[in-house]
Amino acid sequence: MNSNFFFEENPHIGLCVSGGPDSVALMLLMKKWNELSKGEIFVFHFNHNLREESKSEAAFILDICKNMKIECNIINWTSEKPKSGILAAARASRYESIINLCKEKKILHLMTAHHHDDRLETFVMRSTRKFSSLGLSSIPQTHTHNHLQILRPLLNFRKERLVATCKRFKVNWINDPSNKDERYERTRIRNKLKNYDIRKLKDLSNELKKIILKNSKTEKKICEFISKSVRFYDYGLFEIKKKNILNLSNDISVEIFKKLLTTCSGKVFPPRKKSILIFLKKFEKRRSFVHTLHSCYMSSDKRTLRIYREPSKTRKNIINKIFVKKGEKMIWDERFKIYSKKNDLICDVITEKNWLEIKKKYNKEKYHKFSFSIIKTLPIISIGKEKIIPFLSINNELKEYGVDFLFSPSIPVTKKNFFKY
Repeated sequence: MNSNFFFEENPHIGLCVSGGPDSVALMLLMKKWNELSKGEIFVFHFNHNLREESKSEAAFILDICKNMKIECNIINWTSEKPKSGILAAARASRYESIINLCKEKKILHLMTAHHHDDRLETFVMRSTRKFSSLGLSSIPQTHTHNHLQILRPLLNFRKERLVATCKRFKVNWINDPSNKDERYERTRIRNKLKNYDIRKLKDLSNELKKIILKNSKTEKKICEFISKSVRFYDYGLFEIKKKNILNLSNDISVEIFKKLLTTCSGKVFPPRKKSILIFLKKFEKRRSFVHTLHSCYMSSDKRTLRIYREPSKTRKNIINKIFVKKGEKMIWDERFKIYSKKNDLICDVITEKNWLEIKKKYNKEKYHKFSFSIIKTLPIISIGKEKIIPFLSINNELKEYGVDFLFSPSIPVTKKNFFKY
């Protein structure tokens, strides 16, 4: 097992098993490892219900798990399938379902069977799309998602070795016909790599290793800068001293602003490098200005740069009021998680008109510390006749009513740029 992986005593480990030779090999190897660690293994198979063979494949995995005395959890994708982007939708639904089950079962570690060939394919795919340097690192070995540590222990092993493992244990596997479908980019890349000779594949692997090493150093610099030089306020504001940014190289600055703007906007994808470079030129030449980028305001004075959500984007996102039932969780403006323990809630956008009424209940000194642009990205939360704006209340009224309102974007600033399920 990789020395960078850490486990509790008698660990509970989840395995994502599709039924292909790579995931079956992972299950066989982890079964052996688990006999020494005296933990518990849980297999998760996501039945996409996209092919006629799906049910028989799920039954095949159930049978293997039964013979190996491993708990098997079959998850059926029963929701309506999108007409386009079905692979991305399936991946998102698969991980969401499995992660939720891991939480229920108090599993801290989830393993996938991504291997060396997958890593090379991803590297080539991203190279053709002109990803940034960090994006070319391809698939990382570890990642933490909330409570869950996602591990890929087979990344240094080629698929042919995993096939040999299955043969060694005399266990069959499933051949997914979609792996031969040339409509998918990954299949086309896979077939292209099959035509490479050993020397060319080795050169490609060495190139990827160099990039991964270089990017690990870059990520370290970015993390150090964010932890030491960026101040975050839980209502969605980032502050940075201008002098600290001017001391950075353009390459590092671009990656830092990709992280900050993705988190601040609540979006999944980062802004384009070209757009950030345009901002950086303005930043170097002008002392004070307001720049809009990636649905955020970037407001600069002589000393400080402030990044916060563009209020017009909040209004565009929240067309109608949001109703939050007691015991349910909802997302406000793609960035804040709302949860009510005691009451039903109604959340509405703040406008110039309703602000004139509600601001009377707040201390001027309190709300004058906020830019009105920031206030307009927050909701008015109605609990019966009571109206509350998060972060403006002196006595923390929301807690008294059993309401949690937390900054929780899809991509937190701590998430690695190159991570991808």
